[in-house]
Amino acid sequence: MKKSTAVHVKGTVNSGGDIKIDLQLNKDSVSGSIEKDGVEVPVLRVGDKIWMRFSKSLTKKAGLPAAAAAMVNDKRVSLDSGPGS
Repeated sequence: MKKSTAVHVKGTVNSGGDIKIDLQLNKDSVSGSIEKDGVEVPVLRVGDKIWMRFSKSLTKKAGLPAAAAAMVNDKRVSLDSGPGS
């Protein structure tokens, strides 16, 4: 394991709801998704920057109106940025 440069983690955990994980972990990046109860959150990390992508299931669960959801669906948001950034 110490010499590994990458690992792919994929599976399901049932802990207060089904949690599905599908992540590719590399030394300098991560990509994939985490899903809980049908709500998917795609994630991406390159270097020190981390982004999440608004999925349709996420905006639906959040209760966004259709017009607002259409503006953010499939858009990546940096988790480093604060509100309004």
